[in-house]
Amino acid sequence: MTYCERTDHNQYALHINKEELKEIALALTERKSKIASKLQKVISCEVVGKKKTFLKNREIELCTSCKGSGKVRANVTNTYEYDFETCPKCDGKSGIVKIITTTYEPLTTIWQEHFAQ
Repeated sequence: MTYCERTDHNQYALHINKEELKEIALALTERKSKIASKLQKVISCEVVGKKKTFLKNREIELCTSCKGSGKVRANVTNTYEYDFETCPKCDGKSGIVKIITTTYEPLTTIWQEHFAQ
């Protein structure tokens, strides 16, 4: 049974069988866009059953030290005066790029034993 479901962060999971996957791969051969070529690579690895990195998501996360300002307060000569310095954690960039990678691999006996527990 073929169906599609929406996951988080505007992602979708498409549940199809191998024959339908081959049909999609054939339909993508006519397309000449970047997205089509990326999908062709992913589908071809999935059809032959290789381990493949399938989903890579990038998010910008604000720096926890400076809270996104790029500057932190620093004491001047141990008095009540303070000055602002560049944040040492993010180098004044105010955030970091968080890359989340999801890797799918075929179900092996090791994984079957793990899920049976």
